Amino acid sequence: MSVDLDPSPPSNRTLFGPQVVFPGLAFTLPVLSVLGPSMIWILAAVAALIGGALSLIQRRKTSLPSYGIPGALVLLVIWAAITMQWSPALGRAQHVLTNIVMFIVGGLFLISLARTCSSREQRHVGKALIAGFTIAISFILIEFILDAPVSRFLNGDEGAGSYGLAFFNRASGIIALLAWTLVLVVQRQTGTLFAVCALLACIVVLAMLNSSAPLLALLVASLAAGLVLAAPGLAIWVIGFATVISIAVLPMWTIWAPDIAEYLREVGHVDQGINHRLAIWEFAADRVIDKPFLGWGLDAARAIPGGRETFDLLVNIDGDTTPGEYLPLHPHNGFLQVWLELGLPGILLIGFITLAALRAINKYAVRRVEKACVAATCVSGILLFELSFGAWQGWWQASLWVAAALTIAVVTRPATPETSYSAAQAD
Repeated sequence: MSVDLDPSPPSNRTLFGPQVVFPGLAFTLPVLSVLGPSMIWILAAVAALIGGALSLIQRRKTSLPSYGIPGALVLLVIWAAITMQWSPALGRAQHVLTNIVMFIVGGLFLISLARTCSSREQRHVGKALIAGFTIAISFILIEFILDAPVSRFLNGDEGAGSYGLAFFNRASGIIALLAWTLVLVVQRQTGTLFAVCALLACIVVLAMLNSSAPLLALLVASLAAGLVLAAPGLAIWVIGFATVISIAVLPMWTIWAPDIAEYLREVGHVDQGINHRLAIWEFAADRVIDKPFLGWGLDAARAIPGGRETFDLLVNIDGDTTPGEYLPLHPHNGFLQVWLELGLPGILLIGFITLAALRAINKYAVRRVEKACVAATCVSGILLFELSFGAWQGWWQASLWVAAALTIAVVTRPATPETSYSAAQAD
C-alpha cells in the first residue's frame, strides 16, 4: 500500500481515465444536487465503473490511501456486521451494510484514481467544477427570484416549503461541502479576487436558501481556512483536537439540550426546527448512555424503543405546539448516530478515519492555500455530518466520497507535467 500521494505515471497514455471521470463528476455533482440529489449515488457508481474499465484498458496504476484508513474502514464494516445481531432493525440493517460496503469500495477506488491525475487533467476538473457550480447556482437564483416554479411544480406548494426552496436542502449541503474546492480551482485559474467572489457567492446563496446548517458549516470552514493560512501546522492540529472533543462530548446532549432550549425560550428566540433538533439529540444521547459500549446495532435509530413516540413541540414564543417525534428516522447528527448504533468501537473507528484524513492534509498538501482549502472542505464535511443528514443515507455517503475524490484530484501533485498526454496533445 502506497503512502505517497505522488502517483506513478500510467504505462498506456490515452485520452481517457480521470480525464473523463473527474470532470464529469465535477460538472454533474452540483447540477444533480439541485435537480435530483437522490440520484447522486448512481452518479458515483457509474463514475467508479467507468473509471475501473478505463483503468484496466490503459493499465493505469493506482494505490490506496495511507494512514490505515482502508484498514479502519474494514474494521468498521466488520463491527457493523456484528452489531446487526442485536439491532432491532435487522432486515433493513443488512441492506444498509451492503450499501456501506459498496460505497467504501467504490469511494476508495475513486480516491485512488484521483491520485493519478495529471496537471492537464486537473485543469479540466477545475473548469468542469466551475461550470457545474455556475449552472447550479444560476438555477437556484432563478427559482428564488421567480418563487420556485420548478420545485413547486415537482413538489406542490406544501412540499416546496419556505420560499419554495426546501427543495434545495440537499443542494445546500453539496454547495457547503464543495465550496472550498471551488475556491481552490478558481484561485488557480483566475486569481484570488475571483476566488473570494466565488466563496461569497456560495455564502449568499446559502443565506438566501435559509439553510442554517450548511451556512454555519461554510462559515466555520472559512474561519478554519483563515487559521490554516496563518499557521498551517498548528491550525490543522487544532481542528483535529476540536473534532475529537466534539465527538467525545456528544452524550452530554442529554444534559445540554434542555438547558439550551430553556435559555432560548427565556431570550425570546423560539424556532421549531432548533427545538426539535435539541429534543432529538437529547433523546439519542439518552439512548447512547443506555448502551455506550456495544450500541443498539446498525441502523437501529429507525427502531429505537420510544423513538416514534410524540411530544408537544414548541413552535413559537406564544406557546403554540405541534406533535414532534423523539427520533424520526435518524438523529440528524452522523457522529451521534454512529455512537448510538455502533457504540464505542464504532465512534473510535470513525474518529480515527477523520483524524487520519486531517493528518494527510498536513503532510501532502504542498502550498499553504491548498492546505487551507482542503482543511476547510474537511471542516465543512465534519460539521454537516454533525448537524444534518443521516449517516447511512446513500446520496450523502456518495456525496462525501465524491467530494473527497474531487478534492484529491485537484490537489494531488502530478508525477509528471502531463501524466496522461503526449507533448503533441498539450495545450
